[in-house]
Amino acid sequence: MNENQIDIDIDTTDEQTKYIIMTSEDYADEFNYPIISVFTAKERNIILLHNNLLSNDDFDEIYFGTNEFFSFLKNEIIRYVREAKQITDEELEVLEKFRVLDLPGIDIVDHTIDRMAYKSESIKQLLKNT
Repeated sequence: MNENQIDIDIDTTDEQTKYIIMTSEDYADEFNYPIISVFTAKERNIILLHNNLLSNDDFDEIYFGTNEFFSFLKNEIIRYVREAKQITDEELEVLEKFRVLDLPGIDIVDHTIDRMAYKSESIKQLLKNT
């Protein structure tokens, strides 16, 4: 596989299987803003299968409601999505109970899905049932 090819690891389980990305890296200068994303197998597969719709420009200077902008490379986003861990409903309930998902963070999957839906009507249609 050359460096421009992306390994596609499609999830063939239930489309509602949940995944989580929680990084310890801080992407902001003034605040602690790691990546925190919870998403379904369906959203994961859409990103991995249709990543040709994305470019590095989609992740350059993203504004997340803070006074700072964040930049990522497309391949970084794909790597995060591909390496996301499956999470059970029970584990998700614990995170929600202790408000872990309410901590300041960057939901990079939500941003990626929004960019893809903006660029493609077929992606919008795929997401309608998510």
